[in-house]
Amino acid sequence: MSQLEAQARALDEPAQRAWTDEQDVALRLWVTLTRCHATCAKAIAAKVQDYGLTTPQFGTLEALYHLGPLVTSESGGLRLLELDIDPADS
Repeated sequence: MSQLEAQARALDEPAQRAWTDEQDVALRLWVTLTRCHATCAKAIAAKVQDYGLTTPQFGTLEALYHLGPLVTSESGGLRLLELDIDPADS
């Protein structure tokens, strides 16, 4: 078997892993949840854009709705959800 064939065969086999089955399940769950979050974030960003807003602008409006009037110094300390997703990418 040539070296090229050996390399091709190695690519077809699963990579050696140095983690436990429990860690493998956790990793798969993390990847699944991350993909789910990205899908939801794209949908939210697209819907918010329908109203002519960016996601951070929507987050600010939502904070004002739930917390009432705020001065700039108070709203600056809030941790608002900010999604860096461009709906044009979907």
